[in-house]
Amino acid sequence: MKRNVMLLSSFFSIALEASHQNFVAMDKWHGRFGDQLRLYAKAKTVSYLLGIPYLHRPFLFSNLLLLEKEEKKCPPLNCFDRVISIHKIADLYTALERHKVGRTLYLIHFFIDVNPFKLPEEERNKLRKYITPLKPVKQMPIPYNTETVAIHIREVEANHRRFFGIKGHNLRYYIERLESLLEHHQGKSFYVHVFTDNAKPGALIEKIKRNISRKIDTNFINFGCSSPKNQTSSAIIADFFNMAHFDYLIRPFGSGFSIMAQFIGRHKKIFSLTEKDATLPPLEKPLTRQKPCYRTLKLTKQ
Repeated sequence: MKRNVMLLSSFFSIALEASHQNFVAMDKWHGRFGDQLRLYAKAKTVSYLLGIPYLHRPFLFSNLLLLEKEEKKCPPLNCFDRVISIHKIADLYTALERHKVGRTLYLIHFFIDVNPFKLPEEERNKLRKYITPLKPVKQMPIPYNTETVAIHIREVEANHRRFFGIKGHNLRYYIERLESLLEHHQGKSFYVHVFTDNAKPGALIEKIKRNISRKIDTNFINFGCSSPKNQTSSAIIADFFNMAHFDYLIRPFGSGFSIMAQFIGRHKKIFSLTEKDATLPPLEKPLTRQKPCYRTLKLTKQ
């Protein structure tokens, strides 16, 4: 077994020597699928901006996406002369100047200051191609000849409440955005689908219905929801790609799942939660909000 590992390392070393000296890859991150996909997009953005080849490291559900098949795989870390974790783009420029000899792998951290949404459309389309399912996903049945609205409502776990207090949902925000959309399209038929990890999505929909302004004729609105009880990997992937194909998207501020659905989608309009929206008087007991906590780490050599 040890001999096989040594042979594998030698093979990758020869392959790396034959091409480039610098590479980028995703750093390890503990987030769920949406955040992992968001980190992938950031690492690809760094690769594009600096012209450094991207090497793929598998992440949650990446085996269900085309990128797992198309991206060049990252060899074991011991194939490189050095491995450096990058938290700021300025740190990467500094490291590139400092390390000009040998093979270097730069691991891109989740909080790096690059924005995949600023990519040229041609590059964004390439990423859209890679972020497609390997197998066809189950299409959501949507009423014919209707405008479609996807609402993504995130529950807040204790750790998210501490570090990303704004990440969770405030139901008043969603209702107000939905009302403004419906008022602008009075008389049109709408299908509103709630994507949520709430244990009782049906009750959540009923609460939304009860609090919609009486000025809006709800006879033209149909509601649907995804059940969190059936959240298999294939169901999560199906929800993600279905969300991307709705006409409108109402999403929370910090959820990678709906952020990346927006990234690959071509929605007519996006309604995104802001910190101001997060402080609106809620319809239910408010969560304790704290300022986000970020760790600033210096370059580390492994």
